[in-house]
Amino acid sequence: MRPSQSLLLISLLLFPFFAHSQEKTAKVTLPFFDDFSYSHTTPLPAYWEQGSDATITRARAIDAPTPGVLTLDAARADGLLHRNATPAVFPAETLVSHPITIETGQDSLYLSFRFQPGGWVEAPARGDSLMVDFFDPIKREWVNVWGALFFAQQGRLEQFFRHTPKWETHLVQKHERAQQHFFLAHIPLRERRFVHDGFQFRFRNLASLVHDNTAPGRTANSSQWHIDMVYLNAQRAYNDTIVPDVACTRGVKTLFAEYSAVPAAAFDEYLKLRDAEASDSLGVYYANFGVRTYNVRRLFEIKDLKDKVRPQQYSGGNLNIAPRASIAYQRTISYPWEELATDEAIEVKIRAFLQTDNAAKNAPFRWNDTVETLLRCTNEYAYDLGEPSSGYGVIGVGADRAAVSMRFRPLKPTAIQAVRLWFQPIADLRSRKRFRLSFWEDVDGVPGKKVYEQMVTPPYTEGEVGRFYEVQLTTPITFSRPYHVGWEQTSADMLGIGYDASTPYKATIHTRTTAQWTKSKLSGALLIRLVCGGTGTDPELPAPTGSCGIPVPHSVVYPNPAQERVMLQTEEEVAELSLYNLQGIRIRSGWEANRPESVEGLPAGLYLLRITYRTGVQDVKKLFVAR
Repeated sequence: MRPSQSLLLISLLLFPFFAHSQEKTAKVTLPFFDDFSYSHTTPLPAYWEQGSDATITRARAIDAPTPGVLTLDAARADGLLHRNATPAVFPAETLVSHPITIETGQDSLYLSFRFQPGGWVEAPARGDSLMVDFFDPIKREWVNVWGALFFAQQGRLEQFFRHTPKWETHLVQKHERAQQHFFLAHIPLRERRFVHDGFQFRFRNLASLVHDNTAPGRTANSSQWHIDMVYLNAQRAYNDTIVPDVACTRGVKTLFAEYSAVPAAAFDEYLKLRDAEASDSLGVYYANFGVRTYNVRRLFEIKDLKDKVRPQQYSGGNLNIAPRASIAYQRTISYPWEELATDEAIEVKIRAFLQTDNAAKNAPFRWNDTVETLLRCTNEYAYDLGEPSSGYGVIGVGADRAAVSMRFRPLKPTAIQAVRLWFQPIADLRSRKRFRLSFWEDVDGVPGKKVYEQMVTPPYTEGEVGRFYEVQLTTPITFSRPYHVGWEQTSADMLGIGYDASTPYKATIHTRTTAQWTKSKLSGALLIRLVCGGTGTDPELPAPTGSCGIPVPHSVVYPNPAQERVMLQTEEEVAELSLYNLQGIRIRSGWEANRPESVEGLPAGLYLLRITYRTGVQDVKKLFVAR
């Protein structure tokens, strides 16, 4: 595409600007700096107008300058696709700064930021764009000043500058790993109409959905842009892209290995896996993005949120860090972890933070001086950190019989009661096909004989996707040796289970589209968790439920949610039908299939309907009772 064509394209994509509907008073003073390194998922209220669907993410960008980025994509803040999302380009999200205090005529103002197209997720397609608008406080109107287009196949990114006299109007950049690279945008406030008190700027994006008739599951969140290190200040120059900041660049390095969480009952065994011989260790990674040397003090804190152990702080001493330098620091600690191993839920916050100076002018640069992680152990085994980078599935040749597994090994004998899976939101939830939740024995680290399977109907309501969805096993499984847990597809469509590329706890994932299993090259983890406790049955013994080769009959619970009556509809003969609460206690029995049964007197909430067919096969359905 010629430059003139690209410029025309972005001009056509700019939707009309609109004026403010009400007066606003300036709230933010310069310097304006935000690198989104805070723990919550909404942009900082002190800097940004609230109500935007743009979110703070930690698992989607690759090698971001600092932990946490602003992500503009095709999905709402709750993870569901925008109502106006289509395969054609549509206006998606907007994030607006609060009014900024600027002296009339103030000189040399520049807005700079780093941005990445795609990262771990679907990159912007041809025609999608990221844009920046400036607000004219005098005329009360928005003006587009900058835009970016990405061409993934060519590894090319194009920046367009508008309303910037005597400035570059079209910048073309290529990178061999363009989707993993953070590009720099540096935009001047050249027109004097912007340099007034009450100035604002905003980010917005145009997006489009991937469309594949053969794989509806691919029609999910796409066209993602990640933004970091947003910096607006006066007295800068055209080549002044430096941010005067010392910041943590990665999450705190904790002492635990293998799992991100284990059942509390196995915490004593978990302690034996930690990064320790004679002592434990914690680490922090940080960098100096500025041009002067800073003296940095390193501190760590471990806080038991259950108050069994009083908070402990550890000093890492002081060290000068030179301009543009990066440091990885680690120190040993002593903490009474054994006092937490009481079979009760465990919640421990581990923090690393930096201290530089107390100068008031540097206050906006300080919130990225802290990184933290939460160690939470209740009743599950997990590798992920709870935020998916993308959806995972198999498409193409052999996908209709594909299998995916992830290896788990128990730290202490227990039983697997349920499996939690994270289903990524897609455009048509009803297009997801049923699949087999399967367990395979472990043979030298590779899946062997299948020992358990259970047909699962994926969630079809918006409130059940974009979070963990629990599948109760019809027969709890004894967990005293490793198993590979995953799914077998019944169609060529992509299932779209969450995948966390950023977790430091590396799981072993295998895929199969033929007779042979192949170890995945992915270094992260699927968002699959095992819920454990109580007792179970050895899955290698003959089991009455989910037996290999015996399909689970089709059945429907209607209406669901239910208010007064509910009915199980099925063409198969049912031997027993019972209702259980989430604690596994049977509260109704003797029900019959294809006949309305009363749910009066039951508190509102989620229940499990266990079906035993005459063939011996069992199934479990979720029933919501509404009031």
